[in-house]
Parts: sequence; C-alpha cells; structure tokens
Amino acid sequence: AANAEKNFGLDLKNLIVKNIRVDQGVTLKRSMPRARGSAFPIKKRSSNVVVTLAEKIVKEKKEVDK
Repeated sequence: AANAEKNFGLDLKNLIVKNIRVDQGVTLKRSMPRARGSAFPIKKRSSNVVVTLAEKIVKEKKEVDK
C-alpha cells in the first residue's frame, strides 16, 4: 500500500487485493546430529508471498431530475 501511494500516486481508500500468490522459496539444508556420528537432514523451507493490489473503480451515481 505504501508503495502504491508513494510511487504510483494511487488513493489508499480505493485499493483492493487483486491477486495473492504463494510460491516455494529457498530451502535451507541443515543437519541434526544423531547417534554414532551420523547426521539426519533437516530442510527448513520458506515461501515467497506476492500480493497484487489494484485501484477500485468508483462509479458515480447519476442524479435523476424529478
């Protein structure tokens, strides 16, 4: 939201979430010590979250003459 206001000049009141995507990130490979000098692998997984915002289109009401 801060990026949309500062860089693109969008109004924060009219922002909506257009798309959310979660992808696989970097996997850190570690090991846990086990008996007799062996090791057990540990995979510490992370994720990448991408949120796309869009500006809501505001439709103005037409005034009807009575």
